[in-house]
Amino acid sequence: MYSIVVAAIAVSLESTSAPNNPPAKDEKVLVFHYHPGLLAPNMDARRQDNERILQTLEDLGISHSADGGLGSGFEVKIWKKDLPRWKDAINSMIENKILEVYRWGTDMYGYGLIPIK
Repeated sequence: MYSIVVAAIAVSLESTSAPNNPPAKDEKVLVFHYHPGLLAPNMDARRQDNERILQTLEDLGISHSADGGLGSGFEVKIWKKDLPRWKDAINSMIENKILEVYRWGTDMYGYGLIPIK
């Protein structure tokens, strides 16, 4: 009798466990690394590009996080599912010469638009 009760409890616990969702579905991807106070050539143009890029994310309703600061710059990450819209928006901004400085790729410090594979 005791083994039947233990088996019934084990079965009920197993069937009520949360489903094992794959992490890739909810994965965020680094797409842009910038430093608002970077002393570099075209500093004002870089600052304007930063603002345009971040505003575009908001305009498209793409949820993003900008982690970092304290001298290391900011890393902008978006959900993996939003990558096609992000890529299309950046391509359009480059093609229409809205971005003055940034193109796909990063500088020697890792700042810039992270190429999407």
